Amino acid sequence: SCLHGLGIISDDHGLWDEAMNFFQKALPIARELMDENLEYSLLNSIGIIYYNKKDIEKALEYFEKSLEIRLELGHHRSAATVIINMAVLEYEKGNNYKVIELNKQALELYEKVGDAEGMSYAFQGMGNAYYALGNFEEAINYLERSIELTRQIGDLNTEGYTLYNIANVHIGRVNYIQALDLLDQALRIFNEVQNDRMKGYVYSSIGYIYHEENDFLNAIDYLNKSVNLFESLSMERNVLFPLSNLILAKIEMGDTLDIEDELKHLELITDSTNIEDVDPKLIWNRYKIYKFLEDDENCKQSLEIAHGKVT
Repeated sequence: SCLHGLGIISDDHGLWDEAMNFFQKALPIARELMDENLEYSLLNSIGIIYYNKKDIEKALEYFEKSLEIRLELGHHRSAATVIINMAVLEYEKGNNYKVIELNKQALELYEKVGDAEGMSYAFQGMGNAYYALGNFEEAINYLERSIELTRQIGDLNTEGYTLYNIANVHIGRVNYIQALDLLDQALRIFNEVQNDRMKGYVYSSIGYIYHEENDFLNAIDYLNKSVNLFESLSMERNVLFPLSNLILAKIEMGDTLDIEDELKHLELITDSTNIEDVDPKLIWNRYKIYKFLEDDENCKQSLEIAHGKVT
């Protein structure tokens, strides 16, 4: 228990290797004492550290071990939470059918204990997976079931997040009027709860819509807001998509005088990121930018990566 506490303190300070060492030392002691609650907590904590370190397979391995203990003890709520964490990892791997399956398992457990908040997370997970699969009808169905529950329990932040996700489904269906209305609702909520990170995403989506509708002035306004907000939060990777859209909007509007610095900024962030791991839409944006600039080498690189992502 003392080692577990030291691990939690280290983890809270971002000292993941030190925290891992404490948790691993505590694990055999918990097993020797047959303290299954402590063993579960240690396994789950180790899984979270592996997730933070981007080792998804190891994280899943430890989450599965902790899940086994929770199910044996009949702790439905905490078991469902572990399953939700596993679904998040599978989503990152692109295993969307597995994501749906896991969220359905979590939903059954949350229903047994009447946990409306947990049920809303499960519905949201399924909605996001169906969206990723291109099944927009099912995506909206599950996301709307999620938002109904979040409104019942008064969870404003999750309501805003779900509104944002439903808006993105409508963007995928080119229903821009509905998407803008939902994004406006989400923005009001994120202003109220002071969630600047999500405001950055909303600004980016609004800017994207205006860009698609050739309303370049509004597009540039909202994309600038998104870029500036993400930069103020030191979320450099998140700057990539709105910044690439901002550069494109200026090019398409014929305002190319001041894009040189923005393009350098885009490449600086891109160089520090594994470009093959980013959103395919960003790669297409990069291709269109360099096609305009007649930079054949970067055009070819972007096109090759983009084709690799869609084949």
